[in-house]
Amino acid sequence: MLLTKFATLFGLSLVLAAVGSASSAEQFSEELLVHPLPNQMTVTHFQFSVDWERAPNGQNHHFNLFPKSMGQLLDEFGVEEMRLSFTRGRWEYTKWGQPPLSAPQGAELWAYFKPEKAHTVDHTWKEFTHALSGLFCASLTYMYSPHQNSRNMSRPVVPFRPQTHTYPSVKAFPPTLAAKMASLPMRHGMLQGESICTENLTPWSKQLPCRVQAGLGKLLAKVPPLLDSHYSSVALHFRPVELGRRYELIATLTLVSPADDSRKFSLTKMFPSADGLTACPLASSSKLIIREDKSTHSIESSEPLERSGSYATLDLKKLAEAKSKGAVVSVKFTQTDPLVKLKSVEWLDVRRWTAGWGLQRGQLAILISNKLNSTIDATIHQVIPWLMRLYFHSIRFTRDGKLLTQDEVNQIAHVVALPSQDRVRPSVLEIDLKLAPQSQLLITVDYENNFLHWTEHPPDAHRGFDISAATLTVRLSTQQKKDLSQLAAREGIIMAVEELDWSKDGRVSASPIRLYTDGLLLMLPTPDFSMPYNVITLTSTIWALFFGSIVNMMLRRYKEVYAGGKEFRDDRPIVKIIRTILSLVQKKKQD
Repeated sequence: MLLTKFATLFGLSLVLAAVGSASSAEQFSEELLVHPLPNQMTVTHFQFSVDWERAPNGQNHHFNLFPKSMGQLLDEFGVEEMRLSFTRGRWEYTKWGQPPLSAPQGAELWAYFKPEKAHTVDHTWKEFTHALSGLFCASLTYMYSPHQNSRNMSRPVVPFRPQTHTYPSVKAFPPTLAAKMASLPMRHGMLQGESICTENLTPWSKQLPCRVQAGLGKLLAKVPPLLDSHYSSVALHFRPVELGRRYELIATLTLVSPADDSRKFSLTKMFPSADGLTACPLASSSKLIIREDKSTHSIESSEPLERSGSYATLDLKKLAEAKSKGAVVSVKFTQTDPLVKLKSVEWLDVRRWTAGWGLQRGQLAILISNKLNSTIDATIHQVIPWLMRLYFHSIRFTRDGKLLTQDEVNQIAHVVALPSQDRVRPSVLEIDLKLAPQSQLLITVDYENNFLHWTEHPPDAHRGFDISAATLTVRLSTQQKKDLSQLAAREGIIMAVEELDWSKDGRVSASPIRLYTDGLLLMLPTPDFSMPYNVITLTSTIWALFFGSIVNMMLRRYKEVYAGGKEFRDDRPIVKIIRTILSLVQKKKQD
């Protein structure tokens, strides 16, 4: 009996020790950034981070805080880094600044795989997108299928460089780790028409240790905040902290919402929660960060805030340890007219459109505006489906209305182009640029629309085909980042010049910032889809008349009718009428 009790206690101690070690290896933190904008709009950015110590052989069988479904998927396909985002709405760069995590409209996915996947990277990418489609209830499989018109897969060189960092609190990008990651096989894809919905949000929330039952995730238990926002973006980012050993999974949600009729933005009203703002019990850190600007808004909080510079912080973990109730926080806009500071902020802007007339040929144009006082190194990257046949020899560069010569182009641009192949691969255009200060650069290229077989058109062919956004990657110097930070403080906009700027422990990615253009809607020559119907109805009518006459002749039975002697008389009604008329005419002639 005593031996049995001792064995039970010993086994329980081993279990508790294993749980304790797993807890020390895996850490979870959550943060909520609230950044009011001058035009009575508010940016709310949720960020949940989980540290994970990965097994060297990729066989991870025990998960504590790290989501098991995601961990098994990453191990199965040998993923070293990935990002998946779903976005609805358009981020206004010139009015709101640079978002905490930039993402294009629709769905975006890019991933780095282990070196042993280099020879089978396309097959691995295909299986990986299929697995993510099932996990997040999305149509990511269209990123690979070569027989789909929406295929949009590429291997960018510069724009999507690895976003790892050293550990802890080192802001410089480690060159050795960067070189290792850059040599890994990588794939990238976009889907312009894939928007965010509740089916994507539910699997995303299941990646959080506390789900939507506690902590900041509890604010997302109801869907209306997503539906009422002007901009919403859900992302999941997996990146290495120490390659092959420690990794980090970051789940983010970014919303841009307007104030109510009383010029007030309340977190508890926008995100209904009976307990207010609370901390997740599993989180080692839980904070609320609010930007202060007395000229446009004031902060109302039921709990004292710690102020540092232009930001006020509320430590929800300390609040939970003090066994206090949830905090109630709101932002009161003192600015009466929301249009006072609705003007555009001059820093960077990129726009793209198509020009020309008709449905056969056209011109693709990209306009990049640099309103800063220094030269900027940037890279424009875009993937165009094979539906548009680009003529790369027609690329023209125009700066401030002046067409540049070939020698001038060689000084500021380096073009890398991959032509498309019908029904196999898209066109890829990547241009390294040096943007002069206070200038506008216009890039144009001619294209021709392909003719599709009538069975290749979607059901809504007259709506057009979606073309995914182009990406402008900007590499800023330290001084340029300081200038942008000062510009943001002066204008009241948000300026995350380094992505994941609010990650825990001061860890900041030194990756370049990215700006995305709007998507395009391409109109192709479409056949007359009513013609098959017309042909079917006409053919059916002819066949019905032909077979009807044949069947009538073959099956109709005739009989002879005699009137009087041996003379044959037809007794059909029409014949009787004709016979009566003829008899009357003969009588009149005789008279």
